[in-house]
Amino acid sequence: MLGRDGKVTCEAEGASFATLLWKKVIRVSEDVEVDVDVPNSWVTNIVNKTTDRVQAVLKITNAKVEDAGVYKCIVKVHDKSTYKKTRFRVSGRRCCVVACKMALFL
Repeated sequence: MLGRDGKVTCEAEGASFATLLWKKVIRVSEDVEVDVDVPNSWVTNIVNKTTDRVQAVLKITNAKVEDAGVYKCIVKVHDKSTYKKTRFRVSGRRCCVVACKMALFL
């Protein structure tokens, strides 16, 4: 993936009230992780009121080694939230563009 593009789509129902956020998970010690905001330019939000779905597409272009790691998509609805994690791998090998889709439900 080094120098290539990759994207992950996170999707949730409830376009009118759901909020989706992408964070990068940084492990600071054996049992402590911190969520860090990803750059706004990496995320595209898509709202489809016809299907009542919202998507947050995380797109990393020209991937660098430091972009590798665990990313978390968080869905917030009122006072509730849930998340899913995905791993973004970057290596020196030439390989396919990563594209996967995650669905979140509360």
